[in-house]
Amino acid sequence: MTAGASEQGASVRTWLTRRLSGVRGKYEACFLFLLLMIIEWIIPGPASLAQIAPHPFWIPVVLLSVQYGSGTGLVVAALAAGLSWAAGWPPQTSQEDFYTYSLRVWREPVLWILCAIVIGGLRNRQIRERLALEERLRITEEQRDTIAGFCNELQEHAAVHERRAATARSGSLEAGLASLQQLREAAEPELTQALHAAVQAWLGQARWSYFPLEEGELRHAHSERARLDACFPVRTALVYAVACHRPRVLSVFDESEASLLDGVGVFAASVRAGENGACLGLFVLETIPADRLDPASAVAVAAIAGALGEAVDRMRPSGAEPASRRPAETGFPVEAACLPHLVAGLAIEPGEVPCSL
Repeated sequence: MTAGASEQGASVRTWLTRRLSGVRGKYEACFLFLLLMIIEWIIPGPASLAQIAPHPFWIPVVLLSVQYGSGTGLVVAALAAGLSWAAGWPPQTSQEDFYTYSLRVWREPVLWILCAIVIGGLRNRQIRERLALEERLRITEEQRDTIAGFCNELQEHAAVHERRAATARSGSLEAGLASLQQLREAAEPELTQALHAAVQAWLGQARWSYFPLEEGELRHAHSERARLDACFPVRTALVYAVACHRPRVLSVFDESEASLLDGVGVFAASVRAGENGACLGLFVLETIPADRLDPASAVAVAAIAGALGEAVDRMRPSGAEPASRRPAETGFPVEAACLPHLVAGLAIEPGEVPCSL
């Protein structure tokens, strides 16, 4: 609607400009002819201007045709012909007949009209080109102003977001590091809340599950909206076995691990007591926001699993036996017996079977 109103306003301004130019040309013609007629009346004798060659009426005809185009030029030529008749024609000589005299009298009025048509037509073309250039310039200026406005708005939005990012506690690097430190130092009653805060700081509103290893068995505890389905505990035990064997985060972005994590989650990592310590459980990231769905998020999962492992290891009694590194002791005898076959069917590379039975 704004663009249409702008175009309509531009059309109205163009029309008014043309109309005012024509009116101004007519006023100028009236002034010139009035001046010439005063000279005609001042000079003694009949048809004094008509005896001057070329006729003085050529001045307004040529000037206004060049200035305003053929429309104003034709009006001025007709006005010049009428005024020349009013001022009087030159007398007819004895050697001229009617046709010769008429030709001599009407030659200049006809030439005035032809001059207005020819010179005014050339001027009309120049006027059209100038108006076209003015319109293009107007459109270009509007586009420039629009782009400049968008740039200013974009700069303001960028500045606002930069200030928010610089001053926001949530989602910042400091908040993420602080959440990991709180997770490492969390007591057992606060572990779930600290783990949830760490996941939210690093990965946003993600769904996760934590399976601690208790007395050699995986437990479905400390879960964020945990789901118990047919994949548990066989699939989870298999993921745990592979995660314990591979010292890195399992990811669906890895073709050899995507089928293994099918129905379990997006990322999975073993919870260890230190970098090379015993396995204490399994951390699974079930869902993740679309803007965080990136292979680089595995680094955040590894950091969270590492901090969780330090917290769990710190909470263990000092005299307790460390959890076994072997998945065969995870408390799933039936499933553990099937692990080699399941691993082979899930594209695990030869020599990487995570348990020996």
